[in-house]
Amino acid sequence: MLSCRNVTERASDVVDGTLPLLARLELGLHLMICEGCRTYIDQMRGLKTMLRRRPPVLSTAAAEAAVLAALRVSDQETPRR
Repeated sequence: MLSCRNVTERASDVVDGTLPLLARLELGLHLMICEGCRTYIDQMRGLKTMLRRRPPVLSTAAAEAAVLAALRVSDQETPRR
């Protein structure tokens, strides 16, 4: 039977669904009796879902280019006095 430590070490594989059948069965047995690990795996799944939903992060160079482009557009749209 898996220990709590084994479950936390394999958490990414659990959430990604990459565990082989025997490991999934062992995990299922452990999760049936261990509320703490069930909570941990649920939190990891929730985190993965939240990260998938967030907007993409621009790299520093891409962010700088986007800001400069926005400033150029803003500068062109601002009437000169």
